[in-house]
Amino acid sequence: MTSTGSSAFAMTLATGAMYAVTVTQQPVGPSQTCTVANGAGTVASSNVTVSVTCTTNTYGVRGSLSGLLGTGLSLRLNGGAPQPVSGSAFTLSPSIASEQMYAVTVAQQPSNPWQTCAVTNGTGTIVDLDVTDVQVVCTTNVYTVGGTVTGLAGSGLQLTMNGATVPVTGTSFTFPAIPSGTAWAVTVTAQPTSPSQTCSVTGGTGTVTNANVTTVAVTCATNAFTVGGSITGLVGTGLTLSLNSGAGQTVNGTSFTLAPLIPSGQPYTVTVAQQPTTPSQTCTVTNGSSTVGVANVTSVIVTCTTNTYTVRGTISGLAGRGLQLSLNGGVAQAVSGASFTLTPDIVSGQMYSVSVVVQPTSPSQTCTVTNGSGLIGGANVSNVALRCVTNTYTVGGTIAGLTGAGLQLRLNGGVAQAVSGTSFTLTPSIPSGQPYTVTVAQQPTNPIQTCTVMNDTGTVGGANVTTVAVACTTNTYAVGGSITGLTGTGLQLRLNGGVAQTVSGTSFTLMPSIPSGQSYTVAIAQQPTTQLCTVTNGSGTVAGSNPVVSVTCVDAFSVGGTVTGLAGSGLTLSLNGLQTVSPLMNGSFSFLNRIVNGTGYSVSVTSSPPNQTCVVTTGSAGTVSNANVTSIVVTCVQTWSIGGNVTGLTGTGLQLSLNGGAATTISMSGSYTFPTRVLNGSTYSVVVTNQPTGQLCAMNFGSGTAMAPVNTVNVFCIATPASCKGVLPIVIKQPPCQDARGAPTSVPWPH
Repeated sequence: MTSTGSSAFAMTLATGAMYAVTVTQQPVGPSQTCTVANGAGTVASSNVTVSVTCTTNTYGVRGSLSGLLGTGLSLRLNGGAPQPVSGSAFTLSPSIASEQMYAVTVAQQPSNPWQTCAVTNGTGTIVDLDVTDVQVVCTTNVYTVGGTVTGLAGSGLQLTMNGATVPVTGTSFTFPAIPSGTAWAVTVTAQPTSPSQTCSVTGGTGTVTNANVTTVAVTCATNAFTVGGSITGLVGTGLTLSLNSGAGQTVNGTSFTLAPLIPSGQPYTVTVAQQPTTPSQTCTVTNGSSTVGVANVTSVIVTCTTNTYTVRGTISGLAGRGLQLSLNGGVAQAVSGASFTLTPDIVSGQMYSVSVVVQPTSPSQTCTVTNGSGLIGGANVSNVALRCVTNTYTVGGTIAGLTGAGLQLRLNGGVAQAVSGTSFTLTPSIPSGQPYTVTVAQQPTNPIQTCTVMNDTGTVGGANVTTVAVACTTNTYAVGGSITGLTGTGLQLRLNGGVAQTVSGTSFTLMPSIPSGQSYTVAIAQQPTTQLCTVTNGSGTVAGSNPVVSVTCVDAFSVGGTVTGLAGSGLTLSLNGLQTVSPLMNGSFSFLNRIVNGTGYSVSVTSSPPNQTCVVTTGSAGTVSNANVTSIVVTCVQTWSIGGNVTGLTGTGLQLSLNGGAATTISMSGSYTFPTRVLNGSTYSVVVTNQPTGQLCAMNFGSGTAMAPVNTVNVFCIATPASCKGVLPIVIKQPPCQDARGAPTSVPWPH
């Protein structure tokens, strides 16, 4: 087939024959692809129409990229829209129909870095295959870096950029070109000389883009240098130096630098404008004049030495001989007359101190120094003053045995002076060679003492008198008094807890005597037969007289009786709540202290032995009447405690009763014991008289006969079941739950 339209195969087929139409060769020039519709079937009763449809083939245009470093490269196919490409290969769109022309061009060059890309094999005619040989080759653009130079007067200036160095002589410079995108930095690698200059770079760094760099600026200035040097020996302050007769400049430390800067080749002269003080010094300059070269001057030398000065002064009141002074703790130097000068001279800025090392004698004197110390300045010291006065001495000594207050002594009949402690010093001081006498002006009290003075007279010599001795002893007093109503025998008293002393009659005196200020206590050590004695004014502190004590005696009798049935220890009886007795066995007993005749008495049991109960069965109270009381009877019987254990109790208000007695409240689970005991062999019965809130409690072994301590009455408590509301459980051996009438209910009591 050569054209579109209708055509027929030369061969015909009979009705009912099979047919199949296929493409045996596709068309070219241009290349196409044809497909058959209704191309197979069976011939019927008419001609068969087969459809063949052909479309022209299209092919892609692609190629390779080399040397691409920047971004933004785009290509154009047949003048169409720009198409961005990157990497090492590309494919353009749209596909081109067979036998059509194609043309690939650069629509936009890449940047960052800036490059120029060229196309080869970029045009042709599509045949029947994709175009794959288009090539795009990119090369990076290069640009120069340069700028301007100002102030250059010397020679030898060199600049360096990225390893490349260029000499600079004029007002501008340019470095060889470098690729776009390359970072660059311009530095000065050699400064100019003749004259010496310092050049600096402004805008000296950056990255090449898409143009030559012309903005680097190099500025040069002629150098100037400082003048300075070293300082030795400087310890003062205020040293000033002058440069080229200029204003004084304060310097310190061990080195200095003066202002202003001096241009290279100019002369300089350094002089001392003001010498240092504190301390005063003299400084000289060496190497102080020359011409500035090409570096800072550091060779000027300033040498300082400290000045020295003498120390001298005046003397007033000197009458003795042998006065010696010392300067700064040095050797003693004898001085006399009205003035003195000490050696050696003292360096300015150093401290000086004048002291007396030997005082004058004949007569004995004390010389004191005024203005004797200070700091040496810039002149001789001449204001030290020495004043001498004749000595006086105190009179004093020691005190032994003083415990009271108010002791006063008198010196040479003068005013009384209070003294205390173990030593004293009296006033006024007495001139050497004068007599002294010390006497007691007032004896001490509280306690009262008698003091005597030894070594009480003498003549003051060349030192304080410390040999006077005062000895004090405390006065003692006898303790005694009167006795009233004593008819019995055997009364004994005790003084301050000492030995018992027998007294009788109507008065007494005890031994030993008591020192003043000490306390005393008189107590009854033994009562007389059939009497009870009391002490009045029996204690106090001894003052300045014998203490008077009163003893009064009245008739009194013992109280006692008998104990029966006692089987253990621990019985305690009380008389009038003031005294106790603890009988250890059956039989008679008696309280230690007697009761005044005609006075009432009351005896009670305050504690019983374990497992017994003791009570006063006869004569528990009465009145003493002219005879000892022996009629009290205490009877003890065997009793046992009743108790057990409570478990499960969480509510409050549980109360138990023993033998119908008062209720005992139980507050928590654990063991309990009734305060009431039961007689040996008697029966006991424990019941719950009040249930705890929100619980029901029952017990086992709640009754029995007490033959020993009972601790088996156990109580079990549980939360109140709904079926037992208002029910009082009685004992665990009965049905699990009973009401108040004994009717059973169902509550799961623990067993």
